[in-house]
Amino acid sequence: ANGAVRDRRFDEALPVLREVLADDPRNAFARLVMGSALMGMSRWREAMPWFRSYLEQVPTSASAHHWLAICHLRSGQPDDAFREAEAALAIDPRFSDARVLKGGVLALRGAHAEAIAELRRAVETDPAKPILRLDLARLLDEAGQRAEARRQYDELLRLAPDDPAALSGLAALLAR
Repeated sequence: ANGAVRDRRFDEALPVLREVLADDPRNAFARLVMGSALMGMSRWREAMPWFRSYLEQVPTSASAHHWLAICHLRSGQPDDAFREAEAALAIDPRFSDARVLKGGVLALRGAHAEAIAELRRAVETDPAKPILRLDLARLLDEAGQRAEARRQYDELLRLAPDDPAALSGLAALLAR
């Protein structure tokens, strides 16, 4: 089932997971994979209880808190998403994806300075991950910090010269 989820064959994974969980209802890994499968199918609200039940057994899983945060955000619950992102970061302060999610919620709230600070921390934590710089560059541009956004796009293109999102973002920035 885990391989099927990894390969995005969610419909194939669900019956196997149901069978595993019928035989062993407390199987933490099956609960995590079930949440992942449902999340992969954009069934956000259905995935949440599976991640919560996994966290009851494995409370130190920063990833499960992060996935739960994504589900909350996609379900229109940004405050719950923020709390889960903070829980993930309390467990693993270097978890750049959770930091980006937290920054995204801050940006939604209009707290651009705080959001930018979170995204800068994410980039500092994982400087070779291009998507982090792209998120930071977009947020800087949105906040009117065009010179700094340009620097982030330039660095992103140094890391990933053919990145279409970076190229289009920089072109849009330069067109203004």
